[in-house]
Amino acid sequence: MKQSVLIVSIIAVCIMVNVYIYTEPSDLYDLTDEYVESLEDITESYPTLFRFNDDRQRKLTPKKDYQVGVIGRQVIVKIMEKMEDDERLKANDKLIKKLKRRYKGNETVNDVFTNKGGTITIDCRR
Repeated sequence: MKQSVLIVSIIAVCIMVNVYIYTEPSDLYDLTDEYVESLEDITESYPTLFRFNDDRQRKLTPKKDYQVGVIGRQVIVKIMEKMEDDERLKANDKLIKKLKRRYKGNETVNDVFTNKGGTITIDCRR
């Protein structure tokens, strides 16, 4: 009896960990999808000068955990949580993997990478 309770507990913990690790940031995807879809048109692009007060170029997710902006044909994602540099690198790497998986096979997206400013870029340039 104790062994079966232990096994069920271990399975439940494993499932919870997997759900936590692989939960997709759907609020973020709503914003990035909006920008990527708008850039599917060959002629569409946004101004190359990034204006922080322009809601067409910058939006926050409802929980304010991500900021998404667009410069030209590049979608910029910033994690808003305050953290140490090494933690930010790990968080960026995880998010890049999720975004690459999200846009794999999407012809509009060329690459997803960390830019020199430490934010994540979804490159939609032609």
